[in-house]
Amino acid sequence: MEYILLALLLIVLVLLLMLLLRPQQQIDTQVIADSVSKDQSQLRQEINSNLMSQIGTLSQTLNAAQESASKAQRENLKDISNHFQQLRQEVTENLENVRKSVDDRLRDIQQSVDEKLQKTLEDKMTNSFKMVSERLEQVYKGLGEMQHIASSVGDLKKVLSNTKTRGIVGEIQLDAILQEILTPDQYDKEVATRPGSSERVECAIKLPGNEAGGSVYLPIDAKFPGETYAALQDAYMGGDKTQIDLAYKNLEIFIKQSAKSIHEKYVEPPYTTNFA
Repeated sequence: MEYILLALLLIVLVLLLMLLLRPQQQIDTQVIADSVSKDQSQLRQEINSNLMSQIGTLSQTLNAAQESASKAQRENLKDISNHFQQLRQEVTENLENVRKSVDDRLRDIQQSVDEKLQKTLEDKMTNSFKMVSERLEQVYKGLGEMQHIASSVGDLKKVLSNTKTRGIVGEIQLDAILQEILTPDQYDKEVATRPGSSERVECAIKLPGNEAGGSVYLPIDAKFPGETYAALQDAYMGGDKTQIDLAYKNLEIFIKQSAKSIHEKYVEPPYTTNFA
């Protein structure tokens, strides 16, 4: 269209030049004006016609391009939708397969765990019953021993309730202690430590110290304050301070009386030590 416009302009210019170059001819101004106006009108119509033709062609081209683009877009969207549909179906199938596989594996694990738990529980119950049976047997045996001990304690309590018997038990214990720490020639039994006295001490240890090279006796007499000491123990178990003080006082009196009796009966320096 640009080339056509240029050609028309060139023709108009040529005509104008021809008119201007005509020698001394009378130029009809009106004719020239009409011709130019006619040419301009024709040129304008041709330009408008060309423009309308170009616009129509462009519009058709744009419509065709738009239709083609829309069609291509619809096809692409359809392809994408089909692809996503296929992908979703594949993912769903894969997830279903994974779920089934996990369920099967979990069932296997559950079965294995149940079997192991059952076996462990049975083993523990068996061992527990065995231990309970052994403990019950030990308890029955212990009860028998406790009954025997209780019977023996009762017999011992009856024996120790007699003052003379307690004295004999004390003498036996004293003799056993001396036998463990001394030789037989280091102490005597049933010795009259005071000259002219009929009182005999249960044991007397021989100590060096006599100026004539002889021995000096250390008198030892066994005392067994069983009832008094038992009363003190009972008072401590009861937690009664008054009873504790009373029992402690009675034990103190017993010890002092026993010490005084031993001193009066068996201590006689220089034949003995001044203590016993």
